[in-house]
Amino acid sequence: MGVNSNIIGRAKTALVFGHESAARAVVSTVIARPLRRPSKSSRLVFTGRAVFEPQTVTHLNENILPIVDSITGRLPAEHKLISKTFEISIVNIAAATVREIGLSVSGFSADTAVFLAILSAAMRIPLPQDILTTGCIATSGGDIRTVKSMPSKLNAAVDDPSVCKIVYPACDADRSLKILSPIERERIRTAVINAKEKIKPAAVEDINQLLIQAVPDGSAVLGSLWGDYFSGVDLLNTNNDPIDKAVKFLACGNERRFLDELEFHLMAGSAEKVREIMLARGDYQLRRKEYPNQLGRKLFVLVNSLPPTVRRINGIFPLITQEMYLQICSLATKGDFEDTELLRKAAFGKAFKESVDAPKPSEDDKELSKDASAVLETVLSQLSDETLAQRIDIPIDTARARFVMQKTTLESYDEFHDIIGSFYLSLIAHSDEDTLPADKSKIRDRAITLLNRSFANKGGLDAAWAQTRSGIDGGMRTVLDAMTEQFKAKQHAKHVSAVIKKTLDPLNWDQRVAFMAAFLSRLRPSLPDEIRNQPPERFARHYENILQTYSNSLDGVRQLFRTL
Repeated sequence: MGVNSNIIGRAKTALVFGHESAARAVVSTVIARPLRRPSKSSRLVFTGRAVFEPQTVTHLNENILPIVDSITGRLPAEHKLISKTFEISIVNIAAATVREIGLSVSGFSADTAVFLAILSAAMRIPLPQDILTTGCIATSGGDIRTVKSMPSKLNAAVDDPSVCKIVYPACDADRSLKILSPIERERIRTAVINAKEKIKPAAVEDINQLLIQAVPDGSAVLGSLWGDYFSGVDLLNTNNDPIDKAVKFLACGNERRFLDELEFHLMAGSAEKVREIMLARGDYQLRRKEYPNQLGRKLFVLVNSLPPTVRRINGIFPLITQEMYLQICSLATKGDFEDTELLRKAAFGKAFKESVDAPKPSEDDKELSKDASAVLETVLSQLSDETLAQRIDIPIDTARARFVMQKTTLESYDEFHDIIGSFYLSLIAHSDEDTLPADKSKIRDRAITLLNRSFANKGGLDAAWAQTRSGIDGGMRTVLDAMTEQFKAKQHAKHVSAVIKKTLDPLNWDQRVAFMAAFLSRLRPSLPDEIRNQPPERFARHYENILQTYSNSLDGVRQLFRTL
């Protein structure tokens, strides 16, 4: 889904106008615009031809606006957003609709769109305009409930060519659905099934799930940079309710999002988007008067990981202007000087040239050898102990250290499962894991799966529970330690697979053979004679298995080579 960076404070919804047989669902856009001069009577000022009924106005002021304030109020103290007055209007209603149907907005079905539009304007989050949302935000905690005329709204979204996705209330989790007639329930299910043929429907239960569906990572990271909350917030003591989760979604993990978005647009050859993201990051650091920690090293690794075909795309480099680079470097302290040089090489396309020129390729196939050497340097740098420690081990070990157990033994089986589930979520929060089911039972199932794998050779879940009850060998603390190590192993394998997918899978057979030749040459001093003399073609098909084993131990690679 494309995101226009200028689309701030605009969110699509489907409104029903008219009554009974004349009622029609129309795709419309809610606009929220901050006003410089606050209103004396209300912080929400409604303008335009669409008239908001008094009950709806009261609901938006008393329920929706406080939720936005709760989210913005959790930002870092030095960057808290000042409460603003917003002008709310509805536009893009079809001309025929303007003439034929009364423009009176009643009820609460536009809650999600008004919430997104205000939050977007307050936090400078650009919203994609191909996503439509509908639903009532029914509680002060941010729970979303179903609304009337859902089939009509789903159908209106399907009929509008500008809509690719509709986010709607998860009816199965809504108690109010029970009061609907069987016919109405069936109509909603049928409408959802029909919508899947043309657009993507996504059901949500609260504002956190709404943001996950309606705010892509590219929008989230730009908003965090433009809104000055990129550095995140402290969420150690929270209620873990939808509002807290929404804050975490928007304000935490943006360094990872930044690198992922940069990589995505580099791979796509989108120089304009790359420079937009880099400019936003540069301006953010200049406003904070702070050199970005290890940014040069991160970009150096990222640029080296790009396939040669991407590196050669005209216009990709420089990533930032010379002026911006010098301004950022002016913020560096003594400990940052080495990183500023890496930043220069990465930003101006010098990083990969250095990696290519350093090895001495054979004259027979100079270009292929250069590429193979460059890919090898990229792969080995991303599989190094330092990289694995920084990206995986240290964050996960931090999660374990912060999860303090007051006692090592437990008597309650339910408490045992609660602790396992909570600890699993803590591991996820400190990792690059990007998929997490909202259903608590599924989270528990994943936690149990991790625990079973951690104790696979000792009896699985039952053995872990027995150890927790008895306190043998550390009890529950040892159980959590075992889960930590198993989770790190899983994240290591995931990281290696991602590196392989990005760097080696796109290569053709000759390039893979050249890569394996460079790999064997690098390991030659550590390999037995019978392996050194083998042709690289013998091992080229097994590059994924070899690299997964290499990331664990060199001894394992020696043993694996003998079996291939």
